[in-house]
Amino acid sequence: MRLFSIRLNFLLFLLALTATPLFADDKKESRVFLAADQWCPYNCEIDGNPPGYVVEIAREAFRRHGHDLVYIQAPWERSLYEVRAGRYDGVIGAIKDEAPDLTYPQESVGLSSIMLAVRSDNNWTYKEPSDFKGMRIGIVPGFSYGDPIDNYFATDNVKITRLYAKQPLQQSLQLLAANRLDLVLDDETVMRYTIKKLQMDELVKFAGLADEAVPLFIGFTPKSARGKTLASQLSDGIRAMRLDGTLAKILQRYGLNDWNPTLKKGSK
Repeated sequence: MRLFSIRLNFLLFLLALTATPLFADDKKESRVFLAADQWCPYNCEIDGNPPGYVVEIAREAFRRHGHDLVYIQAPWERSLYEVRAGRYDGVIGAIKDEAPDLTYPQESVGLSSIMLAVRSDNNWTYKEPSDFKGMRIGIVPGFSYGDPIDNYFATDNVKITRLYAKQPLQQSLQLLAANRLDLVLDDETVMRYTIKKLQMDELVKFAGLADEAVPLFIGFTPKSARGKTLASQLSDGIRAMRLDGTLAKILQRYGLNDWNPTLKKGSK
């Protein structure tokens, strides 16, 4: 079953590549290609209902500039690689410290903090990276959990399982519940959303936050001037949607509020 899943995910990834701007056509310039692994509620299933609030924001922002959005799901590390190479336009869910070489818009698309989760029968809580000693931990390759944690994970003090699945958090939570992992780390918003969706509230519990919230972005390709243009257009679109109420309506569908409430309607 696991081998079949790996082959299926690989096939889906190859199919996704055929939808990317690896080839030229007349419509290429009018389309914006954004990629990421599934990270709901930021970006959910392709053609899902709902597709993720960042996908909806980007789609509307670029529509106002005459672009169609193409949303691609691929492993996080691969998404970053393709954006850096200029084959995708942008990656959803980037943090500046994690990928400083990307081109960033002025406007963020959320705030992210790292939450930790353990099985419900585990009384462990987090204070500092050394608390991870001896634990079995699942991580997403290419994803940064902050320098102190990243540095500790590079030592031999923890047993790391690298998750390459299209839905790595779902996979890691299932491994946690099955006692094959001791700890799961991920974005707080995504963690809460996924645990609720999987109905795992009684199986896992939160064990603290690893850092303070930092701005979350769509990071664009540094390969060409197109990345800067798209970053500017996205920022323009987010500002306009914040003022005309479209942003609030999108977030309401996900039970969320504006991550930057100081920039409410009517402010300058």
